[in-house]
Amino acid sequence: MKIVLVNPYPKDSQGLNEATIYPPIGLAYLASYLRREGFSEIEIIDANIRRIANERLLEQLKQANPDIVGVHMNVVLGGSGVELSRLIRQALPAARVFIGGPLVSSNPVEMLTLSGAEAAVIGEAEERFAEICKGADPAGLPGIAHWRGKEIEVTPGAPLVADLDDLPFPAYDLLPPLSLYRGRARKKPVGAILTSRGCPFNCSF
Repeated sequence: MKIVLVNPYPKDSQGLNEATIYPPIGLAYLASYLRREGFSEIEIIDANIRRIANERLLEQLKQANPDIVGVHMNVVLGGSGVELSRLIRQALPAARVFIGGPLVSSNPVEMLTLSGAEAAVIGEAEERFAEICKGADPAGLPGIAHWRGKEIEVTPGAPLVADLDDLPFPAYDLLPPLSLYRGRARKKPVGAILTSRGCPFNCSF
C-alpha cells in the first residue's frame, strides 16, 4: 500500500509569517507510526516549503499513484487543503483521501463538507489513521467525521495518547532538508522537536 502525506502550499497566503516555517512534525509522527505498524511505502510531500502549487502537486500525486492520501490543514493551509482534496478526488478516484490537523479538529463537519474527503480525523491521529490504513471502517473508530449517505456523522471523541513516549520518533528522513526551513534562531539549520502536546493557554476566543 502506498501512503502519501501532504502539507499543502498556501498560495493565497503568501508573505504570511514566512519568517517561521517549521517542518510538519505531525506528518512525520504519522509516518513513523505507520512504519512501526508495518507500512513501508510512505511519502511526505511538504509542498509548503517547496512552494508546489496544487496543480503541479497533483501531477506528482498521479505519478506516485497512492492508495491513501492524508492532507494536513491548519488555518493558513485550509483553503489550499480543501482545493487539493477535491482535485485528488476528481483526478485519482481510486485514492482514498483523509484530512486532519488543527483546523480539521476544530471544524470537522465544515472542513469535511468543503473538502469532499472520505473522512476527517479529529485530534491525535496516529493510532486511528493506522487503523484506517489497515482497513478499518472509519465509521467504527472514535473521533472521526465521516459521511453517512449525504449527511456527516461525528463519532465520540478518541482518548488522548496516554504516554507520548510510546510514540516513535518522527520520520525526519522523509522530510526535506532542515536547511530549507526557517526559524528565528541565529544559527541554522534548526531542528524542531515537540516535548508535549496541546496548548497551555486559555484563550477566550
